[in-house]
Amino acid sequence: MQMQMALTHHSTSLQSNCLCHWREQLVEHRHMQGLERRAEAWFADHIFPQCLDSWVEFTCQRRQHRERTEIAQLHNKQHQYTWAFYTWWGRSEERKEQRLAERMALLHEERSCLMRAWDHWQRRARQQQEEREKQRASDTLYRRTLVHNTLSQWKDNVTVIRDRYYTTGSSLKYQ
Repeated sequence: MQMQMALTHHSTSLQSNCLCHWREQLVEHRHMQGLERRAEAWFADHIFPQCLDSWVEFTCQRRQHRERTEIAQLHNKQHQYTWAFYTWWGRSEERKEQRLAERMALLHEERSCLMRAWDHWQRRARQQQEEREKQRASDTLYRRTLVHNTLSQWKDNVTVIRDRYYTTGSSLKYQ
């Protein structure tokens, strides 16, 4: 009986130890469940909103980055269009100015040629006018000289003829 009692005592003590151990485990398990619930509640109250806020902020930043990238691309595209337009405009203006300069040079050359021709014509006309005036003056002088010489010779000849006549006429009278 003692054995029986020892076995019973041993089995009771084992059961008691197991039950105590099970209770400790149960208390610890319940304590852990409470901690888990508190952690989940804390997560739901603190971390989850922070995560949502972070996610919202991240999506906003991503959207802003995308918008900025689109704006930058649009600005770059507009800048390229503007550069292309003003480059084209500048080159067309340069070509227009070059054509105008060429035309002005041609007109200037033509005008210069016309002015040289006009000056040459005027100079030649003046020279011819001067030559005609000189010729007229020369002709007038020649005629005057010719008339003067003719009259001088006539006068001399008249005197000589008269002298001859008188000398011949008086000698005829006396002959």
